[in-house]
Amino acid sequence: MKETEQLNLFQMYLDEVEKIPRCDEGENQRLVQGAAAGDTAAKRRMVEGNLKLALGMIGEYFEKGIPVGDLVQEANIALVMAVEELAVAGLKGEPGEFEEFLKGWVRTALIETLKRQNHELEAQDEIVNLVNDLEDTARVMAEELGREATVEELAERMKMTVDDVKDIMKIALDAMNVSDE
Repeated sequence: MKETEQLNLFQMYLDEVEKIPRCDEGENQRLVQGAAAGDTAAKRRMVEGNLKLALGMIGEYFEKGIPVGDLVQEANIALVMAVEELAVAGLKGEPGEFEEFLKGWVRTALIETLKRQNHELEAQDEIVNLVNDLEDTARVMAEELGREATVEELAERMKMTVDDVKDIMKIALDAMNVSDE
């Protein structure tokens, strides 16, 4: 899905969320004790009434390469988890206490999402580099040997196991098949 389509869907979602009355500080203070005690209605109201606050935090992550839908999902999950953890957290319902608690949960969720994405991108880069190294090594060895190198020869030259070389070859073949489709 293109970024503009994602932003349009996000705007539609925000328009729907806008219709839900936001919990003000006083309402959050009153709801904290009930939600912590397991009152389902209080929990539901806290989640619904604090959606705007949670979603308001995702803006700084728009340019980080994370799809908007993923940001929304992570913020919403963090909101639900924050409400579910009220009993454990021991909040007393003091002014601004829940808002800060929620912001911590959302911020942590978004940072973890960013870290996960960066780790995945690094892993993808590493795989691309391995495929490129294998292709280069195979080309050089074909010139040296006057024939295609065997998997065993490639593994020895690259100081890898035969299974690792086969895995890289499979990845390269799968990538070629996907690009042909």
